[in-house]
Amino acid sequence: MKFLRFTFLMMMPYCLLQAQGTANFQDNALPADSFWVASDTSFGSGGFQSSGLFFASTWNDAFGGYWEKGFALSSKSDSVTSGFTNQFSSRPGSGFLSDKYAVSYGRSVIRRTSGQAFRPLSMRITNSTYAANSMRDGDAFSKKFGGNSGNDPDYFRVIFRAYAQGIPLPDSLVFYLADYRFADNTQDYIVSTWLSLDLTSLGSSVDSLVSRLESTDNGTFGMNTPAYFAIDDVLWQEAASSVKEVPARSTGVYPNPCKDMLQITSIANPVSYLITDISGREYVRGFFQPLQNPTVYTGRLASGNYFLQVRDASGQVISMQFTKQ
Repeated sequence: MKFLRFTFLMMMPYCLLQAQGTANFQDNALPADSFWVASDTSFGSGGFQSSGLFFASTWNDAFGGYWEKGFALSSKSDSVTSGFTNQFSSRPGSGFLSDKYAVSYGRSVIRRTSGQAFRPLSMRITNSTYAANSMRDGDAFSKKFGGNSGNDPDYFRVIFRAYAQGIPLPDSLVFYLADYRFADNTQDYIVSTWLSLDLTSLGSSVDSLVSRLESTDNGTFGMNTPAYFAIDDVLWQEAASSVKEVPARSTGVYPNPCKDMLQITSIANPVSYLITDISGREYVRGFFQPLQNPTVYTGRLASGNYFLQVRDASGQVISMQFTKQ
């Protein structure tokens, strides 16, 4: 929870002036252990709403009808059963501190219900049971991640990109739902809990937030890994009319993987930094001296995956993932 407190403090000057909301899906009267998808219009046409955000869902009437892409609203609790029949469950077996959450399939879109611009701040994210078990065990369509030896460098990731006035902003945000690329196989992981993802680097005034999935397991007809993940507690903020949208900067860290030092690139006037692990636990917090080369000492960190969140002089918090060897 330290990660969430740090992000909130960085955003405080804006939160006092701008409306914000948290889409936790509790404002939808969905029965326990059930789901809603676009073939049902009980929550509206083409998607559903929560706390001022609209989660698009597309139904295709061809071949008897099927869920083509987008979000499903879910309160399913099956964190065990493998296979397509359990496509609407999250791997934790619930939402984040609640029963309801959203499951994404294929390409998904989030936008303001009002159609106005907004600033995405953060969300909780995890795997679906279907995808997690498929990667863990393999099935008739998908490989077991790591292969029989455990050494195959597999990954499954979601890429978020924001759009402003219908045009994609330059920076994207990548989150690994599973990563088996490590030389030490004990570091390989499949996300099975709700993790916090900082979205502030995607822009301060956007029309929509779009996600797509990538995997190392692909075949003739595209990705073999089940194209699902789950989200909850999507925190957003109203875009201030006085704030002019500036395209997100290209950010980066190197070397990645690193050993003792991590160099930060392409961030103007970095002020402070925070290092957390993928569960949000805080490890290192510090400040940069003006005019000095922005580097972070990582020698005391154990080997593994971490997030580096850097605050610049404007108050924007930018998150980057790195690996400590």
